[in-house]
Amino acid sequence: MNRLYALAVALLLAGQEVYAEVRPYVGGAVGLGVQYLNDDEDNATASQLAKVEAGFQFTSFFSAGVNMYGWGVGNDDKAEDAVSFEGLSGGWDVMLTLPLTADETPPGPYLRYGGHCWAASITGITQPWSKTGCSDLTAIGFAIPGDNRRRGSGVFYFEFSRTRFDEVTSGSIVAGIKSLF
Repeated sequence: MNRLYALAVALLLAGQEVYAEVRPYVGGAVGLGVQYLNDDEDNATASQLAKVEAGFQFTSFFSAGVNMYGWGVGNDDKAEDAVSFEGLSGGWDVMLTLPLTADETPPGPYLRYGGHCWAASITGITQPWSKTGCSDLTAIGFAIPGDNRRRGSGVFYFEFSRTRFDEVTSGSIVAGIKSLF
């Protein structure tokens, strides 16, 4: 199935113009994540989330980069017996913004797909959970670009992402900015 996605993206990109200059970007986001163990949504916990990213914008609608996520950042004020999720991951992603046009990046929806390797734990439960591994990370969002012709211009975005940490399912909502150079 992953090969089918890669083929579809390659066909869409084949007929498009690339920027005269590939533009690097950096970005960051903050948000809220909700995690639950063994698909038991009655036993969920919320965590704060921070993300940093860097990569390259190849066309007005296609970019690729690397990222780091931190779940549970700033949760130091919770009671000791409260259920708490903490995790750290590093990974990669590709992003396809719609509509597919070689013009300036228009405001619009996007799809993000990638993978990440992580270390995560849940405390405050009868049997604390802690594991490491790698998994897919998918997201949908909406981008609101600034003036893309200027260096240092920003793209504001809001997104919902979903991933699994083996038995733990995580959904996150974030707001962030990506700055093009």
